[in-house]
Amino acid sequence: MKEILFYREGKADYPSFFSDKLICKWIEVIAGHYNKSVGAINFIFCDDDYILAVNRQYLKHDYYTDVITFDYCEGDVLSGDVFISLDTVKSNSEMFSTFFVPVISFTFAFRIISTFSFFSSLASVDRLPRNSFLL
Repeated sequence: MKEILFYREGKADYPSFFSDKLICKWIEVIAGHYNKSVGAINFIFCDDDYILAVNRQYLKHDYYTDVITFDYCEGDVLSGDVFISLDTVKSNSEMFSTFFVPVISFTFAFRIISTFSFFSSLASVDRLPRNSFLL
């Protein structure tokens, strides 16, 4: 059953360009490109404090990060929880002197592709289609 849901935690707010329909379609296209189907995927937009708490509680790590993903895939069906710290993604875009939209797009695509077992059949991230990362 395909179900892609979006949540907010902490002080995070959806990015201004956010379109759940566009992101859902985009994820389906990426999955289809790799002969996968979409199951239940939850995207949780959060702030740094929230992702730090998740990192400490579930992974026993005591540091901030941009994304934490929990993979619940079964076979070729993509399922999981993806926590995205918008604070850290914004900091990363500033650190690399780029705009927020390409960085958040890369974050979405890279986590979908890497977490949900795509890299097991790919030699390297360099072989991924560049347009896979663009919303």
